[in-house]
Amino acid sequence: MISAIPDVFRNPAVILCVKRIRRNQVSVNFFDEGGFDGLNPSDKEDIIAKVVDQLMELRSCRVVVRAVRVESWRVTLATVDNKTGQPALLLRF
Repeated sequence: MISAIPDVFRNPAVILCVKRIRRNQVSVNFFDEGGFDGLNPSDKEDIIAKVVDQLMELRSCRVVVRAVRVESWRVTLATVDNKTGQPALLLRF
């Protein structure tokens, strides 16, 4: 459901990406915990582009993308393999 994307992540590239990867058995959830607060628009778009690039590579997994405020990074992307239930990927931007 595209409406579940928080406003801070919502842009045409993210929406298109989510539509495509959901066809590849990827479940993706976004959470906004203030990670983009105070960030300039150019840096925000750079981070979102990196997230989209990583998402487009995924197949058959569950994904959580969190914009975090209390860490030295802005966004965490974590995946769990659908077949094994094991963590598969953890990225920080």
